[in-house]
Amino acid sequence: MSRVREHVIANFSGQAWTALLGLLVVPVYIRLLGIEAYGLIGLYATTQMIISVLDLGLSPMLNRELARYSSTAGSEDEARDLVRTMEAGYWAIGILVMTLFFLAARVLASDWIRSEGLPEATVLRCLQIMALATGIQWPLSMYQGGLMGLQRPGLLQAITAGAATLKTAGAALILWKVSASVTVFFAWQAFATAVQLAATTSALWLSLPGSRRPRVDTELLRSRWRFAAGIGATTAVTLLLTQLDKIVLSKLVSLPLFGFYALAGTMADALYKLVTPIHASFFPQFSILVARGDHRGLVHVYHRSCQLVSVLLLPTALVIIAFSHELVALWTGSADAAGVAGPVVAILTAGTALNGLMSLPYALQLAHGWVRLSFLANLTGLIVLGPSVVWLVVNYGLSGAAFGWVLLNLGYVLIEVPIMHRRILRGEWHRWLWSDVMMPLLPALLVVASSRLLLPPGLSALYQAAVIVSVTVGGIASAALGASEARAFLRRRIKCGLHPKAV
Repeated sequence: MSRVREHVIANFSGQAWTALLGLLVVPVYIRLLGIEAYGLIGLYATTQMIISVLDLGLSPMLNRELARYSSTAGSEDEARDLVRTMEAGYWAIGILVMTLFFLAARVLASDWIRSEGLPEATVLRCLQIMALATGIQWPLSMYQGGLMGLQRPGLLQAITAGAATLKTAGAALILWKVSASVTVFFAWQAFATAVQLAATTSALWLSLPGSRRPRVDTELLRSRWRFAAGIGATTAVTLLLTQLDKIVLSKLVSLPLFGFYALAGTMADALYKLVTPIHASFFPQFSILVARGDHRGLVHVYHRSCQLVSVLLLPTALVIIAFSHELVALWTGSADAAGVAGPVVAILTAGTALNGLMSLPYALQLAHGWVRLSFLANLTGLIVLGPSVVWLVVNYGLSGAAFGWVLLNLGYVLIEVPIMHRRILRGEWHRWLWSDVMMPLLPALLVVASSRLLLPPGLSALYQAAVIVSVTVGGIASAALGASEARAFLRRRIKCGLHPKAV
């Protein structure tokens, strides 16, 4: 477990730096470019998510297979051939995606996006540069999945953090010193993404064991296509669900309003920076334990990782929900942004927290090669909630779109997880719900709710920031005390301090 702990720390370090940079530069972008241009940036992020459906489940499959190869002697050449085979397919599809997106840009600029202040020609140029950046970005997920499967999170996060610095801080500097133009922003993103792709590609090939020149071998995919296709289908439906609110809003509301929604989404999505490192670190471990048939070890690691997610995720989400207006005001320095985006932040954060709780159960399903349940759950959600989201947006605007996100993820937690535990780790559902989720949640809820009620009005911005930080630390501490694994760890540390020779 010490190795997994190192991976978690490495992933957290990279994700924390990326999140910090992202939060710091958003107010700069809005100040230099305006909220309407930031709406285009939010549309770019949505486009990246939608395009990633063409991953077809191959990136998680490579992660899983390389994790298995790493525990099997004599499989170095096959691992290299698998990477080369997938690499060829990824680049072919990436070029196709870029071409189709470029050709569709004119229609999107004229008939879909409701721009008020930006000229249509500017929107078109931005979309065309987005197409180029998307073609460069798309193969990146495969190389990242490969590095995680080889259990090289430190190297991956170093590259990711460096690329994030280049993309965000570099863009802010370019906008400030060279030209405050949204087209310049997107051109810089395309350049920085190309640098990141080159570095990640080199890192994966240098990390792969063996020295034989790799070759394309489609036979390696035939025995794995069902698993990859299952993930791909699940991912496709999931992305439609998770991005449906943004797709509908981009058509029905003006670009400035969409910019406020993207702003709210950026703050809510910061929660993923707490969850993604844990998922990335434990998924290869799940795969190894499943391959070994170590049921007892898998149960222990599963609950331990789920409690870690809850301890970090739930108190932070509660603080964002309780202090959403203050946080947006402190972040952007704009009362208007806080008034429009604050309520949306609270609703989106609730949905994102529920989605984060699903991260480890989903990783467990992937480790077992079982993707049908998640696909059916997402397909049902799309059929049931798809029309509902459109109705919510039409009648309740930004808040309605955010509420649809909450309903979707509530269904995941209350329906999909119990069904999963009837087949995988049978009998562990109640332990997951009570020990892994509710026990960390309840004390954190008490701390955050009481702090919100007792917070006096009219505090200065500095005082508000200090209170919010203190409440967050107190909430995480109380959640940790409520988690059985954290208490056991604390007892071991105390015992180690009192009786060091006994440890």
